[in-house]
Amino acid sequence: MEARLLAARSEFGYTDRMDRALKDEPEAVTPDEQRRQTRQAAAGATERGRQDWASRHSQLQADLDELRAQPYARAVSSELRLMARHLSKLDRLIGHALAN
Repeated sequence: MEARLLAARSEFGYTDRMDRALKDEPEAVTPDEQRRQTRQAAAGATERGRQDWASRHSQLQADLDELRAQPYARAVSSELRLMARHLSKLDRLIGHALAN
């Protein structure tokens, strides 16, 4: 396989010749390896997003449950139900966003 060196002149991209390569730069990974790393990074970012939302959703749900247990909850029960519906909607929307 040919060397894949960053060209000293950026308009040429990569070269296999040392005399045309940027000095002291390591050889680039293959295009296939670059695509694999990009896919892996994207998958990792998606998984971190899922974990972040799962944690936040759990905390929001716990906070909402605590509010419902307060003595004043009856006075604001319709608002608490609305918050629960909004949390459910957020969960669906974020789930869709993370799936794409």
